[in-house]
Amino acid sequence: MVGLGDLTGQGLASFARSVSADGDTVVGFSIVEVLPGMWTETETEAFRWTEATGMSGLGDLPGGRYYSIARDVSGDGAVIVGYGNTDLGWEPFVWTESCGIRRLADVLRNDFGVDIGAWQLRYALGVSDDGLVIVGYGINPEGNTEGWVVCLRDECFEEDDDDDHGGKRHRHHDHEDD
Repeated sequence: MVGLGDLTGQGLASFARSVSADGDTVVGFSIVEVLPGMWTETETEAFRWTEATGMSGLGDLPGGRYYSIARDVSGDGAVIVGYGNTDLGWEPFVWTESCGIRRLADVLRNDFGVDIGAWQLRYALGVSDDGLVIVGYGINPEGNTEGWVVCLRDECFEEDDDDDHGGKRHRHHDHEDD
């Protein structure tokens, strides 16, 4: 057994939430005491732990209280999902080493051309081994709490040659229009 430590090195608290399929990467969150001796004044930060690097903080989404929790990690440890607190409330994030922590809604829109419409994504709770399928829950356009899944694999998209969409990839629907 190996203790993971915590982000401050003060022995406050850390919580492991998931491990990569290859067993090399652990993710979770650590409690960071803002004012010494004041447990009521804490921040929570998502972390990534490997034997080689130890525990590294993933940061936080901009706005809101400093609060992020890593919930799951891809099979090779390259993609981490979780949620944080912003000015809009709880929002899911995706973290990669090359891009850092980003709002999932921004990644979907900017990197994949996915329009989430009136959905309010709140929590990302799981990611597939290849890092391209993410699950969570949020508020649907009707105002109800509902689970969601987003697939970012190539077979989930079709190329759109229509100039109205600027040549971006769009979700492929396997159902007929009503």
